[in-house]
Amino acid sequence: MLASFKSDYYLLRGYFKTLLGVFAFVIAISVFQGNAYMANFYPSFMAVYMPFSLFALGEQSGWESMLLSAPVTRNAIVGGRYLMCLAVDLVGLLIGFAATIFIEPYAFFENVAALLFTMAIVFMLNAVLLPVIYKFGTHKSRFVLMAFCLLPAIALPISDAIDCRPFADAFVRLLESLPALLALDLGALALLGVSCLISRAIYRRKEF
Repeated sequence: MLASFKSDYYLLRGYFKTLLGVFAFVIAISVFQGNAYMANFYPSFMAVYMPFSLFALGEQSGWESMLLSAPVTRNAIVGGRYLMCLAVDLVGLLIGFAATIFIEPYAFFENVAALLFTMAIVFMLNAVLLPVIYKFGTHKSRFVLMAFCLLPAIALPISDAIDCRPFADAFVRLLESLPALLALDLGALALLGVSCLISRAIYRRKEF
């Protein structure tokens, strides 16, 4: 798995400068506006952008085929890829959290809650996207992502027909409870583990 992790790192070396440069620009805008929202949003964006970039680079470079010919199991390749996505996401989350502390030092509790909530979103995005990409590839999975993004638009008319205040109140209570947010993170991490098992099962049956 370490060999797969290192190979993904070498694939992404050129992208890290771009990602960090854009992140620095986003943080600068957040500091200028005095609003930490964008600093929290960018790690979620990376959780979507990173898997697609990583798989596309692997396909274009032929690096994945070379790994398959090396003494590395398919399970290890999948595990290394999950580990790389998770490492990049966690670094982004920590940088975003440091930025929010700088921007809003008086709102430490709110910043910790935002970090925990964003972490759960990031874990769930990876858990959903990675098996989809393994199953359909980078091109077809973009259409799956587009369909997934349409769900809020479909749900909006339904929300007009029902009373959403109980759900909104429950959501607010969730954001105000650190134990509940920690439980949400643990659940999202467990979902990511199940996702890795699914991806391994898909990849074992994949033909090249």
